[in-house]
Amino acid sequence: MDDKLLLDVSRDIDNIISMVGTKYEIDALSLSSIILARLMWINREVGYESDFRKLLAAVSTDKFGDRGTVQ
Repeated sequence: MDDKLLLDVSRDIDNIISMVGTKYEIDALSLSSIILARLMWINREVGYESDFRKLLAAVSTDKFGDRGTVQ
């Protein structure tokens, strides 16, 4: 995946998240919980559960700091 595609997909996902949050008037933490549960489910269904859990562990210990956007 090249940088432009990654940026385009990230922006589309940001827009979807914003639209769903607005439509259902749901707070960010609740929406994040739902999205995370769905991501965990889809990765389990396609056989990537272990890799996805490793990704979550790596991301949760990372200090993003002031790097701008996170893709």
